[in-house]
Amino acid sequence: MNPMTGSPQERGTELAVARAVAAVPGVAYLSPRLTDRLRSRTAPGVTVRLHTAPDRWEVAIALAVRTGHQAARTAQQVREAVTEAVHSTYPQTLTTPVRVTVTVTAIV
Repeated sequence: MNPMTGSPQERGTELAVARAVAAVPGVAYLSPRLTDRLRSRTAPGVTVRLHTAPDRWEVAIALAVRTGHQAARTAQQVREAVTEAVHSTYPQTLTTPVRVTVTVTAIV
């Protein structure tokens, strides 16, 4: 595994998460971070890490919210969509906690 890009499982999950986030009403776009631009990111604006001790997923999302949508409500919907995407991508992890951090970088 390349520590700069994550494991294949993490990269696959990043793609599933990015699709789920893009489908949430109010999300304008995912916001790539500087580290996303420096590294080969599968889905800029999405970072996924699977920790094994204790088992847990950590997902960080950076996004822009569309004008007319409440940022807090959109962020909550994103957290729910991400959790569902992770568990549907890997059903064997249904009992594994998913910690989702959403950063709203802009309102456009």
